[in-house]
Amino acid sequence: MGNGEGNQGCAPCDPNSADGTCSTNSEGVCANGFGGTAVGSQCVACADGKYKTAAGNIECASCDEHSVNCGESSAGVCIAGYGSIDNGVTCNACGADTYKASSGNDECIAVLPGHFASVDGIVYTSGTATKSVMCPANTYSLHGQGECSSCAEHSVNCGGSSAGVCNAGYGSNDNGVTCIACPEGKHKSNTGNTDCTTNAPVSAPTSVPPPTGTVLQCGAGLYVKDKYTAHESCAQCPAGKFSTHRTMRNRRCKQCRVNMYAAYAGASSCTACPEDFHTKGRRGRRQCYDRTTGQSMKQLGMIQ
Repeated sequence: MGNGEGNQGCAPCDPNSADGTCSTNSEGVCANGFGGTAVGSQCVACADGKYKTAAGNIECASCDEHSVNCGESSAGVCIAGYGSIDNGVTCNACGADTYKASSGNDECIAVLPGHFASVDGIVYTSGTATKSVMCPANTYSLHGQGECSSCAEHSVNCGGSSAGVCNAGYGSNDNGVTCIACPEGKHKSNTGNTDCTTNAPVSAPTSVPPPTGTVLQCGAGLYVKDKYTAHESCAQCPAGKFSTHRTMRNRRCKQCRVNMYAAYAGASSCTACPEDFHTKGRRGRRQCYDRTTGQSMKQLGMIQ
């Protein structure tokens, strides 16, 4: 190439300049993998721990400390647990609840629901995770955020990405994260993540004397006590029995059928036992029993 005007001779191109950049009127630029400047033939190979990916008269850049295979004309690739958005120029530690399983210049990805981020596959880590690990038995993670949480003691179907549902007799106002025993005066008959409800016993008079000179007629939840005597009156059907409004005279109360119950006196109908509860094959029951534990609804706080 020419290096001046007049009768000066031509200077040789730097052997480490990029192809096609050195010409009769330009000294060109250093090739990738070589830093410095082609002016004055000063293109120098990148030292260990440095690289240069493109031609130009600039110095080589330092490799990121969390990359591998970096040097000469390559920035290398980021190791597992570190992601990149600039093709390996910078390697950033995976943030909380994200991970990257292998070397490469990809971004870290979010942990799935029902999993937790980890390095060793056992313990949760809040950064540089290389694994997305499924929550162990009796724990769950709703959104794949943080450590897996323990299932509530009185819940069922808990695990993975679900907190499950609370047993009968236990209410919840946080979608099953906690299951709290129904307090006195409240109940919950079925499994589910709802609050306990206030007990509502049937309110009916315990004894209703008839007006003088009339035939006594008793309504729903009642029966004629001491019928055909001077002491006829309407009385509540006892727990476990019922009467409807269709029979106004209501000579007697009827027993609840098998697997149905009437918890309180004065019932006009019977209620089906909650799921997985039964009356042990008997009629006229005031409560049902857990098929697995044998505990009664009263013992479980479902009725008073």
